[in-house]
Amino acid sequence: MAEHRLTEQDATEMAETAGRYLENDLVFVLVSHREHFFVAALDFGKGEYQVLDSGNYARRNGARFYEEAMARIRRGVGRCMKEAGRAHVAAGWKLRRAAGLPEQANESSCGLFALKWMELWDGEELARSFSMDDVHAFRTRLAEELVFSEMNEMQDVKEEIESKMTQMRSN
Repeated sequence: MAEHRLTEQDATEMAETAGRYLENDLVFVLVSHREHFFVAALDFGKGEYQVLDSGNYARRNGARFYEEAMARIRRGVGRCMKEAGRAHVAAGWKLRRAAGLPEQANESSCGLFALKWMELWDGEELARSFSMDDVHAFRTRLAEELVFSEMNEMQDVKEEIESKMTQMRSN
């Protein structure tokens, strides 16, 4: 695939992105591939891409699933590093699937698992384990936090939900 020429602004932004990446030991990238979410952790200390996944897709699709999904991430990181004059960084990094992670028991929680991994992964292991029950509780908390967040500008929706919750409690 031929690379198109970057504008000066694009090249500058890519170099700045590389600089921000290099300020960290670990950078998390949320990956969406074939209707499935997983996390790619760029580990600059170890020089590897770590795949954090709930397992369901790997069993069905094999390792090729990750290679295919990560191809664009690798190209993007490579181009950013090239623009920053650090083309050697991330070139040739291996892809390692983290073992022993909690697995989802349904087909709809991969995004929530991804959020938990970004919260708890330190490059070697999870700071603490979690279960499918924890993910279900997290789903409820996250929905509540998003709906009632000060950044949610849909005031009429918030008020309608609060009204329905009040009605439910009184029944």
